[in-house]
Formats: sequence, C-alpha cells, structure tokens
Amino acid sequence: MTPQGNLYKRVIYVYKFYNENNNKSHAYVGLTCNPDKRNQQHLQRITYKSPVKKFIESNPTFRYEFEVLTDFLSPDIAKKAEEDYINKFKMRAGQ
Repeated sequence: MTPQGNLYKRVIYVYKFYNENNNKSHAYVGLTCNPDKRNQQHLQRITYKSPVKKFIESNPTFRYEFEVLTDFLSPDIAKKAEEDYINKFKMRAGQ
C-alpha cells in the first residue's frame, strides 16, 4: 500500500503522454495526498471525465504513464513545486 498524506502533506504527480508516430508529447501535472486513489479517479470517472481521461479517449495513439515526482511536501512547497513542474513540462513541449 502506498503511503498517504493529508491536507498538510501532498505529492506532485505527472501523467506523461507520448505519440511515437510523430514524436509529440504532452503532460498533466497535479498534486494529491493519495497517489493511487488519484490515479484511479482520473482513469475511472464515469459521470465527470477528468482532463486525463478526456485526453486518453480523444488521443488513442498516445501511450501514457503515471509517475509520482516528489515525496510528501507541505502545502506551500507543494504548490510551488507543482508550478515549477508545470513550467518544466511546458518548456519541454515547446522544444
């Protein structure tokens, strides 16, 4: 079982999407206190489709992976780290 945080301890995670046919890549960065549960929520929503599920369904040629990027962090540090990772993945996509 994966350790869980709480409102005061969060991890940063990313979904990385790859299309080997045209070398395109995309990413979705988020933060959560329970990575396993959040992964399942993104993939199994029926009434509300998360941005992750929408992307997967509308881009069937993309492969994806879910990765936890950090240890548990305090809220302030987690929010800043999330922003930093979002910018990092944006820069990669712009190359």
